Amino acid sequence: MTQLYFPLFVNLSGKKVLVVGGGTVGLRRARILAEFGACVIVVTLSEFHHRTERMENDGRILWKRHAFQEEDVEGMALVVAATDDDDVNNRIAALCRKKQIPVNHAGDRDQCDFYFPGIARDEHLVVGVCASGEDHKRTARTTSRLKEWMKQHQPQPDSM
Repeated sequence: MTQLYFPLFVNLSGKKVLVVGGGTVGLRRARILAEFGACVIVVTLSEFHHRTERMENDGRILWKRHAFQEEDVEGMALVVAATDDDDVNNRIAALCRKKQIPVNHAGDRDQCDFYFPGIARDEHLVVGVCASGEDHKRTARTTSRLKEWMKQHQPQPDSM
């Protein structure tokens, strides 16, 4: 039986969040976390995409160019393990569990304390869509439909 995840909306404003890994998944996670106000610290030796450099230049992320070290997780509210090395991701997940820091292991849903939902957003209205890690395509389709619906059903200004 699939583990169901409780939908929880969390205030990340000013909270330190660590993303370990500089690939496509790490970039996507860092971007969305920064959009929701997190103080995102990215640890990677690899070169990031030019958009990440732009996010760093805009002050939305702090990029630390070094290999993951255990002390990187200290003081973090959340951690994302998104390297291309399963051993490193597994080590990060185990360390976070030991320190009771919620972790998302991008390569192994069974080691995730939380998932990244599909997000449909219109100003202050935020809808998260999750299929408990089972069906990413369905989640993406549903999120896309919600975004379209939200565009078509914009709130009308009060007429007074």
